[in-house]
Amino acid sequence: MKSVLYTLTFLLCCTANFAQDAQKILFIRGGDGTGGFLEGGADHHLCNIDDYDTWNGNHGWGTLADALRDEGFELTQMEEGPVGNSGPIDLLSLNLSDYDVIVMGSNNVPYPADQVDAFESYIKGGGAALFISDANFGLDWDRAPTSDQSFLDRFGWVMNQDQGTYTVRTPDFSLPGHPILEDVSAFMGEGVSPITVADYNVPEVTTTIIVPVPSDQFVQRNDRTGSGATTPATADDAVLVVATVGAGRIAGHFDRNTFFNLNGAGTDITEHDNRQYAVNLFKWLAGSTLTAIEPAFGQSAKAFAFSYQWRQGTVRIKTEIRRFRGVILDTSGRILQRFENEKELQVGHLAKGFYILNVNNCVTYSFVIP
Repeated sequence: MKSVLYTLTFLLCCTANFAQDAQKILFIRGGDGTGGFLEGGADHHLCNIDDYDTWNGNHGWGTLADALRDEGFELTQMEEGPVGNSGPIDLLSLNLSDYDVIVMGSNNVPYPADQVDAFESYIKGGGAALFISDANFGLDWDRAPTSDQSFLDRFGWVMNQDQGTYTVRTPDFSLPGHPILEDVSAFMGEGVSPITVADYNVPEVTTTIIVPVPSDQFVQRNDRTGSGATTPATADDAVLVVATVGAGRIAGHFDRNTFFNLNGAGTDITEHDNRQYAVNLFKWLAGSTLTAIEPAFGQSAKAFAFSYQWRQGTVRIKTEIRRFRGVILDTSGRILQRFENEKELQVGHLAKGFYILNVNNCVTYSFVIP
């Protein structure tokens, strides 16, 4: 019983993690002619996942897309309206729950309140989103961060404008043990747009700065139309920030350049640990990271793997061990369900919330009913 109580204490301090069979990512891209204002307005600045160019200074995300496909993700890309007829993607017409992660990439138009409401509901219901900004994602300094701000106001975050170039390394990490930073000792941005945490007390939102902006750097604030004021970085400015939002999660990353193809402008996905970082980031957002602690009785945690299909209401256990037993508990430690030698558990009958699966009193897995 002590092991179970320890597990509960450990997991309640962690993010709920769950894996799904079908992991789908939607990239939202700015419309034709709406980006690249600093460098001639070319559409390649809008970071197309189908752009595999490797010319010196390219801005493609094709290599990133392939890295994610190698991990089993399915990718879709949608574009906002073109210049002269610009407008948001109609999120109300989409079944957002079809997507495990939505990337607010080179979006650069404001989104109306009813669409933001739908997006917030999607997140709170178990969805995930990544926010990345850049000056060349729009036709002025403030266009892209203001588009993001339509959503980020709900979570207490502020997207800043584009300025500065720096590499962050392990000593800069606030939480080097976080799954996003596994096997990552350095990653880089060039012309960066950090995220500021303006409010840590938004209901249902738990924000954590994983990598802060180094204290010797500056941040260009999105505080006016056009170019904003530049001020020294504070403890609330982030290179990488994450939050759990209801049953879902969000992340803010400081730069598009981290994920460029080979020879990309400033940096690219082949430099430092940029690729590993990218894969980790998306796997965390999609809930692919499993939660497990070392067992108390010699049973190897590696002997068990778990997957959670929340749409089907099942948790599957993969193991070569023939005899095992376990329980599903709620956050108070109350046992809700017992099982023995079962490799597919029906959990769809459980109420919305956070649950813990414990096998042989030593291996644990957490999941969320959205």
